[in-house]
Amino acid sequence: MTQALRFRILKAVYDRVVVDLGRRHPFAFERVGFMYCVTTGTEDGTLVLACDYHPVEDGQYVNDPGAGARIDSDAIRGAMKRVMDTRRGAFHVHMHGGRGLPTLSTMDRNELPRLVKSLQVVGPKMPHGIVLLSGDSCTAWVWVPGSANPVLPQMTIVGHPMHLVSAGVSPVVKALERFSRQSFLGEGAQRTTASVRIGTVGLGGGGSHIVQHLAHLGAQRFSLFDGDVVDESNLNRLVGATADDVLAKAPKVVVAKRVIAAVSPEAEVVTQMGRWQDRPELLRGCDLVFGAVDTFAERRELEVACRRHLIPFIDIGMDVNQVGNEPPRMAGQVILSMPGRPCMFCLGFLTEERLAQEAAEYGTAGPRPQVVWPNGVLASTAVGVGIDLLTGWTRAPDRTVYLSYDGNDGIVTPHVRLKYLTARDCPHYPLGELGDAVVRPVTP
Repeated sequence: MTQALRFRILKAVYDRVVVDLGRRHPFAFERVGFMYCVTTGTEDGTLVLACDYHPVEDGQYVNDPGAGARIDSDAIRGAMKRVMDTRRGAFHVHMHGGRGLPTLSTMDRNELPRLVKSLQVVGPKMPHGIVLLSGDSCTAWVWVPGSANPVLPQMTIVGHPMHLVSAGVSPVVKALERFSRQSFLGEGAQRTTASVRIGTVGLGGGGSHIVQHLAHLGAQRFSLFDGDVVDESNLNRLVGATADDVLAKAPKVVVAKRVIAAVSPEAEVVTQMGRWQDRPELLRGCDLVFGAVDTFAERRELEVACRRHLIPFIDIGMDVNQVGNEPPRMAGQVILSMPGRPCMFCLGFLTEERLAQEAAEYGTAGPRPQVVWPNGVLASTAVGVGIDLLTGWTRAPDRTVYLSYDGNDGIVTPHVRLKYLTARDCPHYPLGELGDAVVRPVTP
């Protein structure tokens, strides 16, 4: 089995690299920097996460008219020292301009591998390599530990919209007539939808709607997580579940896989009947994750894992509350937790008080009210947010998504808290803390 290699970089970091490399130098035709990365494993390979960037200082260039840019030994020793100090991989970064997938020059191919070997000497257990930018794309050459030759990874610039650069053969989009009425999503949208791996955690009411929607939209790579089986109380809302599933105690992941196969038989569906925490490598390989979980604690754990692995996370949930003789009030939310942008703590949805209260009431609250139509509304809205993130079809500017659902009035609106949100960045999940998820106290 061929091992997959993924390379993710946050758009804010990528934009900073572009600005730096675009600055004029007194004599060099190009600029150079070093990107520093951490590495973790996925179920099918390796994930490289860019977490920092350092430009080469003006005084560390060598005046060589025959080269676009040549850096001196001080710059190289500085990169080697940072590898030793941080235990991160280092990638030489420069830009060739133009459009489309960039390629290395003859001088790059002759000289840069020698630089990478120097980095491997001081960091033999980490991948190192080259990142090359064009005016609208990028690619990388990654030397993984123990390999003499570089590998081209799947590059993902994590932002709005997502920018995916595939190193391999993209899946064939079959039955184009099936998707003819969603061509407004844009050129390449169908291939992107088919190429990404989408995770769904929780396959009850909301999650079952989500996977059905994604199958109809042409998604072909699914990772599904749920440890529960179908019971009688699920039949009022779980899409695809039958009375026979109740008798057989069918796992919800099996029902979801059956729903997907009925729409898209060619889809690749990987299931985990159990907690995602018992199979975190499968979650790390996802390009986008939907969560339809029951508790604040579960949301927090899932957000931590997604943030640390640069995965956009879309959460949905609903509840029904009643005070005295007043009519029951149905409310819900859709939140896009985008790495680098405001998290659920920033938005006030998660608080330490809520988590503590939930923990104190554990086992005494009983099952929460659930019905099919709000699950459908929230799931449809969440899938719409996800498809816009992948395709950018609305051409809306990058924005924080926190939507509030009023089930009594049947409306979805931006949450009122967005009016008071001043920070665009998130202080709770520093970019320097990427890698394997560790749940730690978060100060609101």
